[in-house]
Amino acid sequence: MAGGGSDSAVLEGQRRAQRGWEARVLAEIVFVELLFVFSKIIFAAVGIGKIPQSLFALPRLENVYLQENQLSGSLEDIPYPLTSSLLCIDLANNQLSGPIPNSLFHLTNLNYLILESNKFTGTVELSSVWKQKNLFILSLSNNLISLIDDEGTLKYLDAVSLLDLSSNQITGAIPNWIWENWKGHLNILNLSCNMLTTLEQSPSLVNMSNLAYLDLSFNRLQGSIPIPVTTSSEIALDYSNNHFSSIVPNFGIYLENASYINFSNNKLSGNVPSSICNASKAIITDLSGNNYSGSVPACLTGSVNLSVLKLRDNQFHGVLPNNSREGCNLQSIDVNGNQIEGKLPRSLSYCQYLELLDAGNNQIVDSFPFWLGKLPNLRVLVLRSNKLNGTIRGLKGCHQNCNHFKRLQIIDLASNHFSGNIHPEWFEHFQSMMENDNDEGHILEHTTNTKIPLLYQDITVVNYKGGTLMFTKILTTFKVIDLSDNSFGGPIPKSLGKLVSLRGLNLSHNAFTGHIPSQLNSLTQLESLDLSWNKLSGEIPPELASLTSLAWLNLSYNNLTRRIPQGNQFGSFSNSSFEGNVNLCGKPLSKQCDTPGSTSPSASAPSGTNSFWQDRLGVILLFIFSGLGFTVGFILAVWSSGAIYKQCALCANLCGGPVAHSLEHLVALVVWWWKKRAMTKQTDRTGHPSSDPLIADCNICLKSATSGTLDTISPSSPPPSSSPPYNLMPHSGEVQVVAVITDWDVRDRLRWGRRTARGGSLAAAGGGAAAGPPGRHALQPSGRACTMQEREIVPSSPGGWPGEIPALVQTLPPLTRRCTSSIAGRVAGKAAGGGTWPRPRLVFAAT
Repeated sequence: MAGGGSDSAVLEGQRRAQRGWEARVLAEIVFVELLFVFSKIIFAAVGIGKIPQSLFALPRLENVYLQENQLSGSLEDIPYPLTSSLLCIDLANNQLSGPIPNSLFHLTNLNYLILESNKFTGTVELSSVWKQKNLFILSLSNNLISLIDDEGTLKYLDAVSLLDLSSNQITGAIPNWIWENWKGHLNILNLSCNMLTTLEQSPSLVNMSNLAYLDLSFNRLQGSIPIPVTTSSEIALDYSNNHFSSIVPNFGIYLENASYINFSNNKLSGNVPSSICNASKAIITDLSGNNYSGSVPACLTGSVNLSVLKLRDNQFHGVLPNNSREGCNLQSIDVNGNQIEGKLPRSLSYCQYLELLDAGNNQIVDSFPFWLGKLPNLRVLVLRSNKLNGTIRGLKGCHQNCNHFKRLQIIDLASNHFSGNIHPEWFEHFQSMMENDNDEGHILEHTTNTKIPLLYQDITVVNYKGGTLMFTKILTTFKVIDLSDNSFGGPIPKSLGKLVSLRGLNLSHNAFTGHIPSQLNSLTQLESLDLSWNKLSGEIPPELASLTSLAWLNLSYNNLTRRIPQGNQFGSFSNSSFEGNVNLCGKPLSKQCDTPGSTSPSASAPSGTNSFWQDRLGVILLFIFSGLGFTVGFILAVWSSGAIYKQCALCANLCGGPVAHSLEHLVALVVWWWKKRAMTKQTDRTGHPSSDPLIADCNICLKSATSGTLDTISPSSPPPSSSPPYNLMPHSGEVQVVAVITDWDVRDRLRWGRRTARGGSLAAAGGGAAAGPPGRHALQPSGRACTMQEREIVPSSPGGWPGEIPALVQTLPPLTRRCTSSIAGRVAGKAAGGGTWPRPRLVFAAT
């Protein structure tokens, strides 16, 4: 009985399947028959799979709309000939591959051919396109094709209004006939994101009466920017990311109807002409990444139509115009990387729609702009690397309901002169950072809201996860605070723990004291935490191990003690996250705790006199100086001789006894090594061992002990005595130098040749200029911040520093980096780019 019931169920299932199959076949037959009477097929975004081979042969078919359907396969599978009645083919945003068949260009009645955003490859032959006299729109963008049009057949498309060949692999020159043959009917021309190199005849002005959109961006075009002379009521122009070096003077008189102007990342120079004020209808203006100089035109900041003003990475100077007014529509202002001086214009308080203000890397002298907190939409505030000073107090008489900075998601005040304690209430105003992000957020972007709407996305540069990252899209869920490289002190406010959606927190290179607040464990979305180079003490809160999103941690060079928390993300951090805390123990450090529950860890040390040096940092400060007529002496700063003794005992004994017994022996060893190296003319900068076995041993030893400092700064010839701030080899040729170490503050505040009351000029040893009074300095044991009195040092000749400073800074051993806010890369970058030079905080010069 049971078996018979099962057989009946199987048979019934087979009958249902058979009926279903018959129904599907019948439906397909009826569908195909209906197609023969259809003139239009529309399947948009329904995912139909593959195109039937017979589709384009239907006799009455005129319009095919199959965009966004995940179509795959090749159009070469379509049989030829195609129906001649076809007027429109739209296969955009699919997965079609292979070459574009030439048969499509034989359709003489075709009005629209849209194949954009697929995976087409190969070379498109355009020899037959001249037959398509009625072709109105041709869009082949965002594929992997190249074009061959040796005979210039495209110019015979008498009706074309839109030509989009962007994002392909098209090379060569833009033909001059485009401006001649299509001047009366071309409305949109997009050749962006190709490999075009030139414009034939490099026209400065082109007569295009109906042109509304011209995009030549992201090519390799040189020469003069072709400005269209048009009668269109609106026009958008994008020439960005090329090598254009010139533009017609007073170009602004031709841009009266321009809504979008993008000249960014070219080689344009000189002052921006006042005629740009004629472009009063502009909604987005981007002149960034050029060599423009002079002052910022007042009409740009005073416009009531402008939404985005981007002038970053130029050489604008002077003060920002203080002329924003009621009705200001600015949403994004970016003047980062110029030479702007003075104060932030208070008139920006009229810009109630402002979302992004980036004035970083300038020379603005001001206090913290609390008045910006009243802007209800402000999300990004970047003021890093200026001369802002004073304290960041709480807002007097203002509680959370004041709504100050309520939407702020990125605040970057790094590398300024701020000092004092941060009032805990200040962070409690950042309401956006106190809200849990349960969605993916949206991108900060702007639109022209014109006939041809264009989107423009903001960018920002943030120090994040130990590096400098450019975010070309800013999500509203990305929330970062960077207060590094200032002089903030006192305890880290516990109120930071309320900013539960914070992704990055950088308080490094300050003077914060006390314990790390355990409340930081509430920052469950935190990915990057940098508290290094402060004066923090106590243990690392075990609660931080619960931060499962934490991908990067730096707690180095504080006074932290006891056991490092274990588990979760803490198991992925390296020694560099904790170095410089002599009383920390546990993984990943080699220093083990005495017991699993140890609260006073101590590392095992060699017996005898060596243990003294293992437990402490050995520092020698030998600075001999006097007034006029004498030369600057030298300072040698080295790690514990015990560390050197451990790393290279053989070399330590070369001078008659372990250097661990006396730091004086270490000095003697270095001097001996340097002299021996000079006498044998071992000046190889690449770190190759010397051919002398004795020297080779010392090379290896001292390179290990000092991170290669002595091995890389050896000059191949004595530098001229006029080259400040050092002279490694005196004129006599006898080496008296042991090391040169420079500690840099790369805030880029010092203009070439500027002096202040705090500093004089430091000339080379033996040079004619006298040395100014040296600043106070002190190197303290690991775990304590270095204290110093800054003074400015000015080169005695402009040509003395550029080639030497970056190489010198790159040789800094890790121990000296405890006192520096930034090292070789940024200094070297500034040297390569010219402009402002940094101020040396400490100069360990030698003669």
